[in-house]
Amino acid sequence: MKSVLVKKLVDILKMEREGVYRRLRGEAAFSFSEVAIIAEEIGISLDNLIGIDLAKARPFSMVLTDYETPTHQDYEMCESYMRLLKVLSGDPATHCTETWNTIPHPMVSKFPALTRFYVFKWAYQFKNYSPGKKYEDIVVSERYVKLLRENYEHNKAIAHTEYIFSKQLFADVVNDIRYFYSLGLIHKDSLTQIRKELYDCIDYIEQRAVTGKFEGTDKDLSIYVSETHVDLNQCYIESDIYTFCMVRILVINAISSVDGNRHDYIKNWLLGHKRLFTLISVSGEIERITFFTAQRHAVDSLKDCFQ
Repeated sequence: MKSVLVKKLVDILKMEREGVYRRLRGEAAFSFSEVAIIAEEIGISLDNLIGIDLAKARPFSMVLTDYETPTHQDYEMCESYMRLLKVLSGDPATHCTETWNTIPHPMVSKFPALTRFYVFKWAYQFKNYSPGKKYEDIVVSERYVKLLRENYEHNKAIAHTEYIFSKQLFADVVNDIRYFYSLGLIHKDSLTQIRKELYDCIDYIEQRAVTGKFEGTDKDLSIYVSETHVDLNQCYIESDIYTFCMVRILVINAISSVDGNRHDYIKNWLLGHKRLFTLISVSGEIERITFFTAQRHAVDSLKDCFQ
């Protein structure tokens, strides 16, 4: 067992075996930078490692997946999250609440052109592309798309889900599409397909709001519209056996935590704002019609690009 540890530390620190042995025997101390490298490599919080246990210093884990050219490690992160969702969706007590100021990422997996657009936007901003890199140049991994769809199936199997939407849900996406089209980074044929899928996505979400269920399931889906600005895409999931919270950042990346205090903070924040939300699923027909009419008008504005 010790030889395995030594070999692992040699690989991590790029150090001679004798140097590792000296540190393990206590003849030399690990430097702070060496401790940081080891902690990052094996996924240990450095705060916890050095004994920081402050009420306001709870750990979050940042998940930075390369969605354009995923590595084996990227797939492993996606699969680990899918396994977590699978466990949670199997518990009849599981409850999930999510806020969205853009089209919900799980739902986007149903629409290939929109999935590609999200990956394109992420890559353009995160990888600092040259102006020549276009939407059409993006090839989304089939394995990644399959994982997205499997994740959504597990999302749909959660006993009760709440989505809280921004009134600008589709308008902001449309503005992004118009901008990249104006730069010549989206071809007109691609824009036609994206626009069609935007309408299809609105129809899909509206049908979920009418029934209050995910398609093909008996699982409850409550959809609300926020009367104030939704500044973050965040969620909390809780069951009798597990709690989990997540804040989405950098277009389609996220920071997450299984820490109970972080979960309670996000949950209490959302519950405290609930009086600002209007229920549009099943009931609230006037508000539902008003909301989805506004979303279609936002997509209608893309007609200008074809003139």
